[in-house]
Amino acid sequence: NRYAGMIVPTWIAHYRIAEVERIAQLPENNRASIATLARQAGFASRTNFYRVYRAIRGQAPSQLSPKPTNENK
Repeated sequence: NRYAGMIVPTWIAHYRIAEVERIAQLPENNRASIATLARQAGFASRTNFYRVYRAIRGQAPSQLSPKPTNENK
C-alpha cells in the first residue's frame, strides 16, 4: 500500500497536482480556469483541489500561472 514512501491516496494527490501544473503550461489552456484544469486532472471539486494543493505546495493555487491582465495589452 505504499509507493515512494506515501500511502496511495497521497501519491494520487501528488500525481494530480503535478498534472494540473503540467497542463496549466500548455498553450491551449492559457485561458482555462484553475478549477477546469483541476477537474481535467481528476479532482472532484474545486474546493478539494484548493485544499489539497495548499496542503502539498504550501501556497494558493492561484499562484500556479499568472493570467493575462490589461497591463499586458
